[in-house]
Amino acid sequence: MDLAPQLLVATACAVTVAITTLPLLSVIAILLGTRRASRGLWYAGGYAVGLGVVFALSSWGLSFVFVPPWRDPSAYLAVTVGVILIVAAAVWWLYDRRQSERTRESGHRFANWLGGLGPFTCAVVGFQFAFHPKNLALTIAAASRTGDLGWAGATIVGVWFCVLGVSSVMIPTVVFARSGPRAEERLRGIDTWVRERGTGITIIVLLVVGVALIAIGAAQLLG
Repeated sequence: MDLAPQLLVATACAVTVAITTLPLLSVIAILLGTRRASRGLWYAGGYAVGLGVVFALSSWGLSFVFVPPWRDPSAYLAVTVGVILIVAAAVWWLYDRRQSERTRESGHRFANWLGGLGPFTCAVVGFQFAFHPKNLALTIAAASRTGDLGWAGATIVGVWFCVLGVSSVMIPTVVFARSGPRAEERLRGIDTWVRERGTGITIIVLLVVGVALIAIGAAQLLG
C-alpha cells in the first residue's frame, strides 16, 4: 500500500480533529486561568499522547482485518471517512440548534474549573479528549490500513496525524509562552470568536473535506 493515499486521509482526519472547538476553548481557559504556558504544554502533551495511543492500537488491531487483494483499501477508506465527516456535520448542526442556555452556562463553569488545574490534571484532561466519539472515530479512520505500511510507514503517518491534530492547541500555547500577559487580550478575542462562529466553520470544513474525500475515493474506484 502506498504512503501518499494514507497520508491524505490522515491529513483530512487530523485537520478535522484540529478544528474541534472544545479542546481549543479548553486550552485557552487553562492559559488564561493559570497564566502559565507550562499548563498548556502539559495539556497539549496529554492530548498528543491520547491520540497516539488510539492511533497505535487502531493501526495494530485493524491490520488483522482482511481486505481482498483486488480491492484498493485506500479508496474505500477515503469514501468511508468522507461519509463519517458528513454525518458528523449533520449531527453537529442538530446539536447546535438544540443547545440550551443552561448548556452554555455549564460550559462557562467548565472553563472556570480548567483555570485552576495543576500540571498532571491538565495532561489528563488533554488525554481524555482523544477518546471523545468524533476524535476517536477520526483517529481510527486515520490509522486504518497503516499496518500494511510497515512499522516505519505507520510511524510517519501516526506522528504526522498527532502533530497536525494538536496544532490548534499548541499554537495558542506557543503564543502565550512568547508574549505572556500581552497575549491575554488576543486569546480572549479568539475565545469569543470561536464561541460565536466556531460551530459554523467546523460544519463547513467537515462538509468540504467529506465531499472531497468521497470524490477522491470514487475517482480511484471508477478510474
